[in-house]
Amino acid sequence: AISLTKSLTLTHVQNTLSFEFTALSYTSPERTRYRYKLEGLDHDWSEVDSTQRFARYTTLPPGEYVFRVQSRTSQGTLSDNGTGVRIRILPPWWATWPFRMGFALVCAMVLWAAYRLRVRQMASRLNLRFEERLSERTRIAGELHDTLLQGLLSASMQLDVAADCLPPDSPVKARLDHILDLMSQIGRAHV
Repeated sequence: AISLTKSLTLTHVQNTLSFEFTALSYTSPERTRYRYKLEGLDHDWSEVDSTQRFARYTTLPPGEYVFRVQSRTSQGTLSDNGTGVRIRILPPWWATWPFRMGFALVCAMVLWAAYRLRVRQMASRLNLRFEERLSERTRIAGELHDTLLQGLLSASMQLDVAADCLPPDSPVKARLDHILDLMSQIGRAHV
C-alpha cells in the first residue's frame, strides 16, 4: 500500500513497476479523476479517469524516483499533497562505482605491465645490438692491433737485418740501433 510504504529498494532486475490507486469518494466515485507522476522520469503529470487507476513503468534505469498520485473529486478539487513513495533501483554489480574503480585500476595495472614489458623488450634489443657492435669493434681492434704488431715486428726484423749489414763505424748504425730500441719498447707495451 502506497500510504503505508515510505520507500522501496529494488534490484536492477526488479525494474518493472505497477501501481494501482484509488481514493475514497462516497458521492460519485466514477467521476473521480487521478493524476500521477514518477519524479525522476516523468516531467509532467499524467491524468486518468476512474477506469484507469493504475500506472505501469517498465525497464526503469537504476536511480532514485518518487511516485506521486493525487485525486480530484467530483467538485474539481485536488487532494492537497496526495501520497507518494520513494523508490530506489540499485544498479547491477558491474555498474557500481567500486566495480568501475576496481576495473579501472586493473586496466591501469595491465597497461603499466604492458608498458614495462615493452620497455624491457626494447632495452634487451638495444643491449643485444650494443653487445654485437662491441664484439665487432673488439674483433676489428684485435685485428688492427695484431696487424700493427705484425707490421712493427716485420719492420723491426728488416731494420735489424739492415743494421747487421752496416759496418760498425757507420754513422747510420747508431741511428738504426736507437730506432730498433724504440720499436722494441713499443712492441713490449702493446703485446
